[in-house]
Amino acid sequence: MNDRIRRWMVAEDTFRVLVAHSTGTVARAADIAGTAPPVTSLYGRLLTGTTLFQLAQAPIFRVQCAIHHDGPAGVLLADVWPGPVLRGYVEDPRPANPQVLGNNPLLRLSRQLPQGAQIYESVVPLRSDNIADALQQYMAESEQVLTLFSLETTTDHRGQVLMSGGMIIQAMPDSKVQHLATVTSCLETTSFDALLRQGYHPFQAFETIFANADPHWLGDDPLEYRCRCSKHTAIRAVMALDPETLCGIRTSHGTEMVACNFCGQEYRVSAQDLPPED
Repeated sequence: MNDRIRRWMVAEDTFRVLVAHSTGTVARAADIAGTAPPVTSLYGRLLTGTTLFQLAQAPIFRVQCAIHHDGPAGVLLADVWPGPVLRGYVEDPRPANPQVLGNNPLLRLSRQLPQGAQIYESVVPLRSDNIADALQQYMAESEQVLTLFSLETTTDHRGQVLMSGGMIIQAMPDSKVQHLATVTSCLETTSFDALLRQGYHPFQAFETIFANADPHWLGDDPLEYRCRCSKHTAIRAVMALDPETLCGIRTSHGTEMVACNFCGQEYRVSAQDLPPED
């Protein structure tokens, strides 16, 4: 899997552009979750958009982005750690109703240092299933940074991921009206997500759009789906059970099976694994 995020500067280095090629990562996430095709498309855009946000705005933070609604798919969650390394969760990956989202969906975005300090959280409305627009609204209201997101995940008739990618464009503090005009002119020729639907690789789509904006490549960041679960986290989950259940495990020398919501890995936690009582 050669997924990565590529960084460029355009328009005399006054706008930065991050482009994600996330096809393999999203395919693995969808396979782990067992998502139906309509869910896969939404889930892929959520994972890709959250990863771009994390790298652009909060590279030392853990960022979580969740879709809350009353529809059949339930909660969808992207969890991105510095790296970026991501994982995700879908409450109901194969809903009977093909209309995935319910009424009044919300995008809840939070960030926290990996060491577990204070959580910063914001909520924005999600109109239809347009995650890119919701992230743009967050950036305008909370960060006051001119930002454009474009996200796309395409699947075949079997639900297999054909292409997944995203792009974020941000104005630098020294950008001027003429630089904005250059970027706007490039974006008016064609859209990033339309090119991906036509089969373009995300990096090829960027080069097509910004060929006349003097792009400068800055570097690449690897992208991967990797869970952070362990036997230790499974033991912590068992320790959070109610006192009566916990006492029963200890006194009967029983075991508790713990399954990770993010990757499906199962852990057997026995009474011997639990720390001694105070």
